[in-house]
Amino acid sequence: MGEVWKARDTRVDRIVAIKFAQAGFGERFEREARAIAALNHPNICHLYDIGANYLVMEYVEGAPIRPPGDWRKLLEIAVQVADGLAAAHAAVIIHRDLKPDNILITRNGRVKILDFGLAKQGAAANDVADETRTMDVTKLGTIVGTVAYMSPEQARGQELDARSDQFSLGLLLYELASGKRAFERPSAAETMAAIIREEAEPLPATVPAPLRWTIERCLAKDANSRYESTRDLYHELRTLCDHLSQAVQSPYAGAPPKSRSHWLLAAAVGAIVLAAGIFAGALWQRSRVPAERAWTGSRLGGPRVSFSPRISPDGQLLAFIALVDSVTQLGVMKTGADSWTLLTHGTGVGYVQNVCWSHDGSKLYFDRYWGKPAGVYTIPPLGGEPVLLLENAFQPQALPDGSLVVLRPLGAEEQIFRFWPENGKLQPFPAFLANVDVSAPMRAFPDGREVAYFGTFGRAESADPRALHVLDLESGKMRTLDARAQIDDRSLLSLPIAAAADGESMITLASHGDTYDLIDVRRDGTPGHRVLLSLRSTELPWYVDMGPDGSIYLDQVGRPYSILRFSAEGGRPEETPAPVIESQQVLPLADGRVIFATQSSKSQVLIGQPGSEFRPLLQTSEEITSPLAPAGPDAVALLVGASGHRRIALASVANGQILRELPIPPGEEPRGLAVSPDRTTLYYAQGGGVYSLSGSGPPKRIAEGDTITLDPSGRYLYAKQFGRDPIRLVRIDTASGREEEVRLPPAPRLTEVGLSPTAVDAKGRILLDTTSPLTWFYRAAILDTATGKMTLIPLSVFGDSLAPGWTPDGKIVAAGAGLSATLWRYRQTPSTH
Repeated sequence: MGEVWKARDTRVDRIVAIKFAQAGFGERFEREARAIAALNHPNICHLYDIGANYLVMEYVEGAPIRPPGDWRKLLEIAVQVADGLAAAHAAVIIHRDLKPDNILITRNGRVKILDFGLAKQGAAANDVADETRTMDVTKLGTIVGTVAYMSPEQARGQELDARSDQFSLGLLLYELASGKRAFERPSAAETMAAIIREEAEPLPATVPAPLRWTIERCLAKDANSRYESTRDLYHELRTLCDHLSQAVQSPYAGAPPKSRSHWLLAAAVGAIVLAAGIFAGALWQRSRVPAERAWTGSRLGGPRVSFSPRISPDGQLLAFIALVDSVTQLGVMKTGADSWTLLTHGTGVGYVQNVCWSHDGSKLYFDRYWGKPAGVYTIPPLGGEPVLLLENAFQPQALPDGSLVVLRPLGAEEQIFRFWPENGKLQPFPAFLANVDVSAPMRAFPDGREVAYFGTFGRAESADPRALHVLDLESGKMRTLDARAQIDDRSLLSLPIAAAADGESMITLASHGDTYDLIDVRRDGTPGHRVLLSLRSTELPWYVDMGPDGSIYLDQVGRPYSILRFSAEGGRPEETPAPVIESQQVLPLADGRVIFATQSSKSQVLIGQPGSEFRPLLQTSEEITSPLAPAGPDAVALLVGASGHRRIALASVANGQILRELPIPPGEEPRGLAVSPDRTTLYYAQGGGVYSLSGSGPPKRIAEGDTITLDPSGRYLYAKQFGRDPIRLVRIDTASGREEEVRLPPAPRLTEVGLSPTAVDAKGRILLDTTSPLTWFYRAAILDTATGKMTLIPLSVFGDSLAPGWTPDGKIVAAGAGLSATLWRYRQTPSTH
């Protein structure tokens, strides 16, 4: 049908693939090709340009997919393919020729789908002698695609929709899981007949049951029995990938089991999911200490986004928080049922963040942020009107005598109080928690005598806010269980925390490599912690609870990051999936590329065009991280070195070389950087102060502030001050040092997200992160400094838009953080050895 050439696009200095066809493209072909060119997804080979008989496409170095020999790798491939397909199907574009040769795996494991939706020019539609057939895209009754990977409706020449690609993906997964094609026949005609009339041979028993059921649903002859949307298929594969045990057999048909326990483990996975009647994977204990019992997990019901599970004292009811119409509400359900009930329904009255049961199970306590008023409420578990108990208080923890432990804000910290609802008495403790975001790392023990928390005691400047303490509520004394925020080789995450059912230990989370370990720490501080179970680091539990029978309840929360690009008028943004973006800062460049910091095995800064591969900006063994700031048109300021010993560096955008380094005093990590247009002065925010650094002199403190940005002229430096309620925004004249508060409306309010390095444009408009009672998500807003008017940007995106900044062409770029959250129950079962 033509030739393919490797070429260099000299305009932007990139390697491309140019496909020349023997015949010119028709109008319909060109129209579809241009629609495909609008797709911008990392798992789809990008189409750059279209000519009369040629296509200019992304050049991909990789190999066609093959059985990977590992379930985890197979599922990671499947998730990426489904993600790319879902993005195309959302744009009403169907591939029609999904097969192994059209899916490449790059050297870094990225999946790339090729030839997306482009019908090949070739033989007549009724000629089935060859394996590959094409169609005239303007006609029905003709055949498109590769025979072995067709859907039944495709083989019949019927009209196709997205579910046809789902069938083809099912055939691919069948082949990757079993090592052979689902419909292998001597001729193309017999293969087509089998696809239309016959069922595929059952997959081997070694294939985990949840994956087998997913493949079987994709291979349903009736398209209506497949997934309603490919995005649903993507979410199911992703859930399976995140929760499937690694201790099952490798995906080879007829491969001998590694041991009898591995075979029993795979069988147990299927039995648990079948008994629950829902899609759920199994996660088994992976501990470094011997254990006689293992844990199995099952997904519970609830709305699409549900988190914060709290089990009732009798273990019969589960309270939780659900996201409904972008606002969190309080819900409750029976532990063994799929049905659930919302207890709160208000809109515009703030969002629910935390919930707990009274000790007798007769009432629920919850808090509202941004409420009218904000504070701690109570409500019966079977429904009723919420009653306000205490304003300006959060994170209620019920004690046996009817009193509560609560948090109240004190500047940038939260202070622990004991509250008696019957008389309104408040008792403060010199115990403080810092950087409380969603779930405060604090929990009372069942006997009500003590509270465990991550934070500080007293006001010692040197105290580590991540230290683990136990506070005695009667004496007011405190003992430190761990002052290093680390147990063995595991780093404590200060989130979440729960009391064990026996009251003798607490459960908390620690990171260990690429996993999160749920560990059991003794209340009296004696050594001998246990690892209960391990979770993949793709979904972080925000809350954890333990039932009276020892079952563990937790949520699995995913925050998929993306790079958002949109106009000041809002609408649906261009969205490019990205790894976790540290500090939420995305620095846009004049040529359309972006720079951001991320972390895998170490912190590094990446650069690239959204929709294409990102690469490290600097080739160094040292850690490179945010905050970021432009340093002229060809350089960027960033941080270099290990945590606690960072240096500010200016690096070339063109070649990644470090141009200059500036040491800064050790201490807290800087949260903001800015560089004057002439590069003579550098500003940074550290430990609540804003500093300037010029020449060889020492840093000079010029203002209070926690994050900063500089206007394009370099005249004004803007700083957010987190230690105020509400958060303040100040403007500092860089020439005189004069500081003035920027006028802000009472709503929406500012958040503690850092300012973008390009938050201010030449007109003085400032892009800010805001929060309001109307939505749980953070939203970008434009502040006109001349009038003080704040305008929310109406963005069509499910998730947070963080640290928005102006691009050189007047658009806006921000870090996007989506949200998925499901409820899980883990129970102990006899292990097999």
